[in-house]
Formats: sequence, structure tokens, C-alpha cells
Amino acid sequence: MRLAGTERLTASRAALWAVLEDPERLAAALPHVDDLVRHEDGSFGATIRPALALGEVPFRTVWRRDGGVAGEALSYEVQGRSEEYRLDLHADLRLTAEPDGATTLAWNLDCGFTGTMGAVGQRVLPAIVRHQVQLVLAAAARQAQAPSEGGGP
Repeated sequence: MRLAGTERLTASRAALWAVLEDPERLAAALPHVDDLVRHEDGSFGATIRPALALGEVPFRTVWRRDGGVAGEALSYEVQGRSEEYRLDLHADLRLTAEPDGATTLAWNLDCGFTGTMGAVGQRVLPAIVRHQVQLVLAAAARQAQAPSEGGGP
């Protein structure tokens, strides 16, 4: 399944980039993350429980950065497994700074699910995946706009 979209976020490109490229901050933006483990090769693991039409399904995932241009574009390769399903996802994100300080984020996802989820969910999965993307980007934008621990924006 291939999906694409564009979101306008009120956070600055630099602040949003800082969230999306940092494993801890990205994991905090993902809905229902149970844990986060950094690996020596730069990848990280997290158990995510996205809300799907089948209820919450826990996936043990490994996230690897897969190229990009610092501050402007990044890609993630994600592989995940649940008890019954497999998830393969490639996400490309391109961030464009707007004159008013906002950011336009264009995203492209190639994702695949195995088993019943892939077969039965073909009609509903695009809407669910789009909704999950919107949740992640909104959470990342909130983080990017939150005052830092040092007191500045």
C-alpha cells in the first residue's frame, strides 16, 4: 500500500526536524509506545500499539534511518512483528520552511501487512494509516513548540 500526503504544521522546520530525527522524541510522538531501546548501529526498537479496526495490535518494531538531507528530508525503514502479523514500512519525509515560520511536511509511505490484517484490512487500512500519520505529526509539532527544559522555545 502506498500513501502520500502533505501537512502544514505551525512548528519551525528546525524544531520539527529535531523531534523527527531523535529516537526518544520520535518515539514519544508515536501513539501508544510501550518501550524504546537504542541499538549500537543507530537504529532503535519500540513496541507500538496502533489503534486499528481490529483493536490495538502490538508490533515489536525496529526503526532504521535510511538516508535524507540534514534539516530537510529523512527516511525511515521500519520492520515490525506482532503475534500474527508482519509490518514493513518505508517512510519518506520532506520538510519545507514557510515564510511565516510554519513547516509544510510532505510524506510518502510504502507499507505492507501480512495475514488477515493485510487481506481484510485493505479497505480500511489507508484511512487508519493516514490517521496514525496525522497523530504522529501533530504530536511531533506539539513537542517542537513546547518550551525546552532551559526555558526557551
